[in-house]
Amino acid sequence: MIDNNSKVLFLGKHELIRYHLKQYLNTKSYQFIGTKDVEKKSSIPTIYPFHQKNIDIANNDLDASIEWMIEKKLKPSLFFFINMNSKAQTSNTMQKIDRLRDLCHTFIEINLDAGVDNCSIYLKDIVKVGEVIEYHLSHLSENIEDTREVNPSIKIGVVGLGYVGLPVALGFSEKFNVIGFDIDENKINLLRNNVDPTKQFSSSTLQKTDIEFVSDAYKLKECEYIFVAVPTPITSANKPNLTFLEHASSIIGENLSTGTVIVFESTVYPGTTEQICLPILEKKSTLTAGKDFFVGYSPERINPGDPEHTFKNIPKVISGQNKETVEKIYDVYRQVLDAEIYKAPSIKVAEAAKIVENTQRDVNIALMNELAIICDALNIKTDEVLKAAKTKWNFIPFSPGLVGGHCIGVDPYYLIYKSTIAGYSPKFISSAREINDNMPDHIVQSLLQLIVKYQLDPKNLNVTLLGVTFKENISDIRNSKALEVVNMLQELNFNVQVHDPYVSSDELKDTKVQLKEREQLNKADILIVAVPHEIFKQQSKAEWRWLCKETEGIIMDLKNVVPKNTFNENKIIWSL
Repeated sequence: MIDNNSKVLFLGKHELIRYHLKQYLNTKSYQFIGTKDVEKKSSIPTIYPFHQKNIDIANNDLDASIEWMIEKKLKPSLFFFINMNSKAQTSNTMQKIDRLRDLCHTFIEINLDAGVDNCSIYLKDIVKVGEVIEYHLSHLSENIEDTREVNPSIKIGVVGLGYVGLPVALGFSEKFNVIGFDIDENKINLLRNNVDPTKQFSSSTLQKTDIEFVSDAYKLKECEYIFVAVPTPITSANKPNLTFLEHASSIIGENLSTGTVIVFESTVYPGTTEQICLPILEKKSTLTAGKDFFVGYSPERINPGDPEHTFKNIPKVISGQNKETVEKIYDVYRQVLDAEIYKAPSIKVAEAAKIVENTQRDVNIALMNELAIICDALNIKTDEVLKAAKTKWNFIPFSPGLVGGHCIGVDPYYLIYKSTIAGYSPKFISSAREINDNMPDHIVQSLLQLIVKYQLDPKNLNVTLLGVTFKENISDIRNSKALEVVNMLQELNFNVQVHDPYVSSDELKDTKVQLKEREQLNKADILIVAVPHEIFKQQSKAEWRWLCKETEGIIMDLKNVVPKNTFNENKIIWSL
């Protein structure tokens, strides 16, 4: 029907369908292009896969598609209309579909029920599209299952079962036998008892999995694939700390079987996998990389506390020491992911990509933080400035805030370190890091200025700080800037009490932080809302007022969580 030089235009909005179609066509040597490419090159695409869930939107899109095709004088050889709301068709819509049919040599409509929104349905669409492109159209079965292979005979090892490793292990366990390894025996015992130390997954979720949780590294000998997700923090001097990664590489090397593929997911600077990890693996195993075992890198993009972007649906970047390794890695990820898998040209490129992702966020937040400092000096509300600026279509909606954690607050230092070694000292990235690292000091200094300005007695001020994790809706306090604010205030002899529903006293045992349940909190003269946990956002105005004394006081609402007009005029409201 069509040849391999045909161009493909995707009309529609569902990224999963787009991804699977693109993956299939690429394997068949088709050229995949988008609307902008067609406009730019004035090319005439041959195949139009089109889909729509909502029929009201579909009506508008159909009109636009028809007008565009007429304008460009296009008469495609093949047009697929994947209708995901067949039960809601109207006569008006059917008329438009009929008009589309008239514009095409061959028009194929696939109807699916809108209520079923899962991966197997989307894969069913793509399987059918692939059949038509290659040979002919066969009848669409309502019972086509997920076409990805289920291969429990392959054993997957995951080294490191923290905020990243555990979701990875759970994801792979849906298709494979998984061994989850961690050197922390206490963590292993908790997981065996269906308790997630990171508090990301419920006991019921862990009960459903068949993951073999072990602290015995010898079990890694059974694995055909080993995925490494251990922390890569920084030192007190802001230099890369690869201790965990080096230790993990040693353990894996000592328990490495011939033919195993090791995929590193920890964030590192370019060159780490091949120049540091690979030599350790070879030395400890006495095996040869590329011959006896194989190494790849795939940066994990899991965002703890984010239920929308998960292991399964985040686009994946993969790389390997050679093409064969890349394909091996691709094959195993393909069976568990519902997202695009991008094959980077080298391991160094994949390593750099992850650092660049987080550095970009760090730089953008630093810009907003510096803007917040400027607005504060000019007595302007930052959030009001940003609301006005957001009305422009191309304004990027970042906001000021505390930047901590194990990614955004760390990864730029890896790039700075490697760049400096290469002979270039990055000024812009370094400045952004300095701005973000200094935000706790800016908050504390701003508080002191308010106390002086409004003549409050610092000796008798009771301070309540809400939230000490590094970000909202998680229990992770690593590199928490909110915790730095607490420490600074305590050093200034403020009486500081802390409440965070996600954190236990045990997690703060090595600090001087006084953690209290909400009911135990004393009425505050100064209330600092440091972390915008969802539970805080859901509080009523009355619940907010309950936290504070009725007398004069200060509300430092860093992320504008407190509802407007909650407090009367005797409260000073400050935000970033």
